[in-house]
Amino acid sequence: MNKREKVLFVLLLATLIIVILAKAREDCDQPIYVAITIDTERDVPPLLNSFKGMDEGMPLLLELLDKYGVAGTFFVTGNVAVERPNAIKEIAENHEIGNHGMYHLEALYTLSYEEKYKRVESSTILLEELIEQNISSFRAPGHSCDTELINILEEFGYTVESSAYKKDSYPYHPSRTDWTTAGAMEILRIPVSNTPEYFYPFFCYGESWVTAYKYVVASQSEKDKMLVVVGLHPWEFCEMDLGEEYYATQRICGAETYEKLEELLLYLQQEKVKFITLSEAYELFK
Repeated sequence: MNKREKVLFVLLLATLIIVILAKAREDCDQPIYVAITIDTERDVPPLLNSFKGMDEGMPLLLELLDKYGVAGTFFVTGNVAVERPNAIKEIAENHEIGNHGMYHLEALYTLSYEEKYKRVESSTILLEELIEQNISSFRAPGHSCDTELINILEEFGYTVESSAYKKDSYPYHPSRTDWTTAGAMEILRIPVSNTPEYFYPFFCYGESWVTAYKYVVASQSEKDKMLVVVGLHPWEFCEMDLGEEYYATQRICGAETYEKLEELLLYLQQEKVKFITLSEAYELFK
């Protein structure tokens, strides 16, 4: 072997070693999954009873998700399904449809067991008949989940409940006697991520959503796989006139949320994370 051949051999060996080490590092890295979830409801409940978000904000949001190849989970209220059935059917062609309750009015935990049951039943029937698919994911309106509701949802065959909660935002199977603690139920709690506030535009105002994402990832560094759940509303993608009293909500509507979401999606695309729906997350984390 002459000198030139020796140099080429060393270079090839070094390249091979680098490739092997890179592959080993890749295999050791924890997989990171991201779920984009959308509370599909009337505008800014309970302040308004309009559907500007559905008519103007939703097309912008869907365009952005399509641009980055993201399938989201859309939690739809029953009254939105009644008012905008065609829009919901179109969304269902490329995204997961979840249940957000029949209405976005009072907190579900303030209602009787019988009324909770009735609202879950009626909204489930309405949505499943509309999209001709089974619904497996639920997020309580106003994140107003409680132990009774969790048990009702499991009875109806739901596999995911996704209300935000301060205690912990990593997926867990809840207890039948306390929905906030781990137990042995089949249903899986997959809350909106804590950043440390909830990963919604309102709570992330003034900071980069990429920073919020990195906070969630760092908080799950000891887990064998990571899941970041982002929460959105269609009305956050169009300008809303809410008056001085609700300026903190108004300021996040329109370009602010659109640009922050696109910045996040571009970053996540470059990081090669895996976008999943919550029904897919159930299969990974159950």
